[in-house]
Amino acid sequence: MDTLKGEFETLRLAIRNKIDVRLPELTGSSAVQERRLVLNQLTRDIEEAEEIVAEMDTTIAGLSTQQRLKMTAFTRTCRDTLKAAKRDLQKFSTGSAFASDRAALFAGATPASTVIDVGSSEQRSRLLNGTERLQSGSQRIENIQRIALESETIGVGTLGDLNRQREQIVRTRDTLDRSDNWITQSTGVLRGMQWQNTKWSLFQYGTIALLVFMIGVSFYLKFVR
Repeated sequence: MDTLKGEFETLRLAIRNKIDVRLPELTGSSAVQERRLVLNQLTRDIEEAEEIVAEMDTTIAGLSTQQRLKMTAFTRTCRDTLKAAKRDLQKFSTGSAFASDRAALFAGATPASTVIDVGSSEQRSRLLNGTERLQSGSQRIENIQRIALESETIGVGTLGDLNRQREQIVRTRDTLDRSDNWITQSTGVLRGMQWQNTKWSLFQYGTIALLVFMIGVSFYLKFVR
């Protein structure tokens, strides 16, 4: 995401430089071709910036809630910036200065040469524009694929961590089950020992009572009678 923000900031500075500095300086018949070239470059910069914003929207889905809210506000600001740049582009493309420059360029030229020059220039511009857009689109696709692979790697790592945690929980549960069985068995043994102790105590009390009874009988027979 930081890489995309850096790329957008670079394009934003380039766009503002063309709008605020270069285009206002390109006036007169001698600057018509360069002015048209700058306008084409400005159009491509705005389109590339829009693609970066779209890629940001794709990346935002994998962020946390706090980061997603922050980046949503950032992309909204980016779109507002690009809307303003488009308005400036429209102003320079259809303004009186551009119209006067074009008239000055074609002044004194024959209709046939004018058509040929305009056609060849526009064709070259379209070819260059199409090539650069294709390269930019390929780069965007590569970035999206890279982000997808990174997300997949993170997902696989997360699943591995969850699997290890699950195995640890299962082992802990088995240990607790064994401990519970051992406690149950120990309780049974203790209860058996307690019952044996109770029986032994009863036997001792019975033996003592029998001895007392026999001593009493012997005393009665010897001294009373």
